[in-house]
Amino acid sequence: MAITFNEIASLVARFGNSVVNEEANMASTFIGKNVIKKEKQSGTVGIVNIKAGGIQSTKFLADGATLPVGANKEIAQLAYHPKALFSRLSVPRIAALTCVSKQDGVNLVKEQMASCGEDLGRTLGRAVFNTSLGPVAITVPGPGTFGALGIATIGVADLSGYRIGAAVENLEESTPVTPTPLWGVVTDIDYDDSTVTFQLYVDSQLTEIAEDLVNSASPLIPSTPRIIGTTSTGVDAMTSVMDAASGALAAGSLGTAGNYDNIGTSALGYDFTGNDGPVAAAITIAAMDLVSAKIQRRRGLGWTEVVMNSLTLNKYLNLLQSARRFRSGDALDSANSPATSMYQGKPVIVDENMSDDKILFFNNKDVKLAEWRNFGPDSDGKDAAMVSDTSFVYDTQMFGMYNLRITRRNGLAVYSIL
Repeated sequence: MAITFNEIASLVARFGNSVVNEEANMASTFIGKNVIKKEKQSGTVGIVNIKAGGIQSTKFLADGATLPVGANKEIAQLAYHPKALFSRLSVPRIAALTCVSKQDGVNLVKEQMASCGEDLGRTLGRAVFNTSLGPVAITVPGPGTFGALGIATIGVADLSGYRIGAAVENLEESTPVTPTPLWGVVTDIDYDDSTVTFQLYVDSQLTEIAEDLVNSASPLIPSTPRIIGTTSTGVDAMTSVMDAASGALAAGSLGTAGNYDNIGTSALGYDFTGNDGPVAAAITIAAMDLVSAKIQRRRGLGWTEVVMNSLTLNKYLNLLQSARRFRSGDALDSANSPATSMYQGKPVIVDENMSDDKILFFNNKDVKLAEWRNFGPDSDGKDAAMVSDTSFVYDTQMFGMYNLRITRRNGLAVYSIL
């Protein structure tokens, strides 16, 4: 007997939150292992007080010198707004209606919930780390090549964000005066040539757009598709830990509307300025130690976690002697599971949502993940599913609302390597 619409609605309403949140936590180690603390947030706007140092006139005085003129620095009160991250849980109606048994239908719905949770977890993870899909740029082997039926092979500067089957929006042609907006599905990734192959779409005009691209004098898709999580995308973006950790941000770039508005650069030593590592070069232990010492000196407390992805971890491990590379098997990290590597006696957190060739020094006392609503199904209080009016599916929107709560930044640092 097939599973009914009401039973699908009941399953999603009852188990949607738990299944989706479990999968989301597994998709982002940094969040799932509680490295960054979650903080329940109520209301529509978050408020945080930023202390801008102590008494400005405090300094050492020589005997007999006059007292300096100055005033204490005022506390700045900043507001930040929730950012919604969402996906859709779609159960094909034909599949649901032709299930051999109720259990088949239940399994179908659970599988869809798990996939939706993984999608939301990756989105949140990449938003927290400010990981874009990388600029679509002319790289090896030269200009993009376009074939029939909208197949495009394009050089990409950073391949880390692309996955086969992923849909990428915000693509456009560069030659026409009025570019045609495109979107594409990744069909192949060539890591040797740094190219991504897309199947391009624009409404139903697939053939026409393919011919236009082939006839273009310099076919290129120049835009930078990004996942929400970088302030450069404007008001819809979520402030990321990479934004917070950088000390090189231009005035106001951290504080976009809804994200700590009106924050500007300030004097060296200010509590609300992050730390940058040395000029990007091959990774060295000495450079990592220098960043660590800078945090300790400016913050007064050391960092609590160091975060990188597996590619960067491999470069770090190659620096270590065999005696330092591995820990004893009975040692546990903060999540009570065996850790694979350490730095300065603390476990290295490996999260694949991190950018390539960047190391984040993180202090969990300074930045928390403010959670207005955890991931779960949209509902009117009764059912959690609806019949789509655009496709033959039972369609439910799953969403959560998050932003970062940053009380100070000088306990954070980002170290870029080559």
